[in-house]
Amino acid sequence: MEIDLDDVSVEFCTRNYPLEAEPICALWQYDGTIYLQEDDDDDPTRIGTMLIYRLLPAVAHDAGVSLLDALDYISEDTAQYIALLDDEGTEFNEDVRKQYDDCICSSLLILDTVEIDQAYRGHGIGLLAARHAIELAENGALVACRPFPLQFAGYQGEEWKRDHPNLGQQDFEADVEKLRRYCERLGFSQYLPTDIWCLSTEVQTPTIDDIASGRYAETASKPRRARHRHRNQAL
Repeated sequence: MEIDLDDVSVEFCTRNYPLEAEPICALWQYDGTIYLQEDDDDDPTRIGTMLIYRLLPAVAHDAGVSLLDALDYISEDTAQYIALLDDEGTEFNEDVRKQYDDCICSSLLILDTVEIDQAYRGHGIGLLAARHAIELAENGALVACRPFPLQFAGYQGEEWKRDHPNLGQQDFEADVEKLRRYCERLGFSQYLPTDIWCLSTEVQTPTIDDIASGRYAETASKPRRARHRHRNQAL
């Protein structure tokens, strides 16, 4: 199957919470749906989903909410990003700011999951969708992710091993390495010693056109209007 990445689009539905909904009020959630326009006469085909979180320090300050509590509230996965905060959980630590070009860290955009339907994998759609998601962050924000192949969720458990007899540690490591190379193409770098990868939106990243054309961080070009839409849902 050949796929023209210009035919791929993403729609985001935003969920935000009132200040009294502590500590989750400091987090916005974006549910993304990835579409492929396979035929001009048909409706686009849903081929994947995304889950994005945006942590807002200014909102947390106004509500008297700890950033640490906000990240810990959602899930064990988002709690991993506590490593980016200072000991008090009130702001991002100095090591993060220095490593990522003195980023002011006005917000933290977390690329939690990007999942492409099996039949459409291997065409760079996940990479393009991640670049669409970066557009949700303002200048001065930090974007973060933890490269992990979703098909290996629970891979250390005995039940998963029984259900996937043909997959092992080497397959897992190869897929993680592939995702890390994707992150590098977008301009991410690893925040050692953690498995978190970050980029500052103050640094030039490849545009959506660059990704669709196979050009990456080394050859970023003039941006174009992104093909994604937003719907807002206040809770």
